Amino acid sequence: MSEPVDIRFPLWQLVSRTSHIMLRARQRELNEYGITRGYSSVLSTVMRLGKQATLSNISQQLVREVHSMSAQLTRMEKEGLIKKVKDQKKKNLMRIVVTKKGYELYSKGMGKTTINSIMSKLSPEEQKTLWLIMAKVRKQSMIELEKEDTNLYPPSDPAELPPPSEQEGTKESILLNKPA
Repeated sequence: MSEPVDIRFPLWQLVSRTSHIMLRARQRELNEYGITRGYSSVLSTVMRLGKQATLSNISQQLVREVHSMSAQLTRMEKEGLIKKVKDQKKKNLMRIVVTKKGYELYSKGMGKTTINSIMSKLSPEEQKTLWLIMAKVRKQSMIELEKEDTNLYPPSDPAELPPPSEQEGTKESILLNKPA
């Protein structure tokens, strides 16, 4: 009788490499608009967080170290995509807001045709199953990083998503959070 095959590491490789391929496909789409995936992620996170968009909150949501997120925000500010604004009440707190240029750039690249094309290969039931499996894997990964108390977006249960008009990356949410 042969020994059962341990698929955990090859499965992790499959997930990791599939993610990498999907990210490359998305970046190719964003290249048309001159925006990186990283910048797109930051812009959408800042817009979703609204008045809660601080260096700490953005770093937490994107699971990035504060110092590397700070450097990225500085680059984005130099490019005119975001602005760091001192909080009126807490003078030592810096809020991050998307500029008109950042908003326009993000809006151009938010079509998500690559994402829609890839995800449409799964039925709605398969999408929900994949969601729940990935949420479970994400939760254990956060435990491994000793960050299990972090409240991440998207939520672990797709039923907790906001209504479509408020979901990150939809035209409606972009319009709701449009910079002044």
